[in-house]
Amino acid sequence: MKATRHVLTTTITTMVGFVPLLAGGNPFWQPLAIAIAGGIGGSPLLALYFTPAAYLLLCGRQKQPRPPQPMGQFDERDEPRIRQTSHS
Repeated sequence: MKATRHVLTTTITTMVGFVPLLAGGNPFWQPLAIAIAGGIGGSPLLALYFTPAAYLLLCGRQKQPRPPQPMGQFDERDEPRIRQTSHS
């Protein structure tokens, strides 16, 4: 989420730029400005929430490899594997 500030400031400044078109009352420009400002206002939702969520759904979370343990030492995550290989 490092890009949050940049996405939001760009969105806000672009929407503020459409205020003169919205306030003008021109029958051609006003609906166009509403449509464009609405689309630009909804784009941060896609950029900040849906895109990372879709990436996680499609690619899944990768397991991080564990660092190797010194010989003869194990931690609690190794216990089920040790129990499966013991022959007693």
